[in-house]
Amino acid sequence: MGYRRIRDELDGHKGIHVNDKRVLRICRKYDIKSKIKWKPKSCTRGERNPDHIAKNYLHRDFHADKPNEKWLTDVSE
Repeated sequence: MGYRRIRDELDGHKGIHVNDKRVLRICRKYDIKSKIKWKPKSCTRGERNPDHIAKNYLHRDFHADKPNEKWLTDVSE
């Protein structure tokens, strides 16, 4: 349980109104830490799974002899 949830429990169930910064300060003093870490969700995969990378068909040869011969796009965030 993190400091935010501790403050919510104190305020909601016990009726003790306290600032979250005070709860954070007390948690740091007594080394109270949440076991669950928030993991950001992303639409891209990490570098640990390189199998999602598309094949390099152009091999950095971007020159086209006629129009509509090579089409490219970029989907980076």
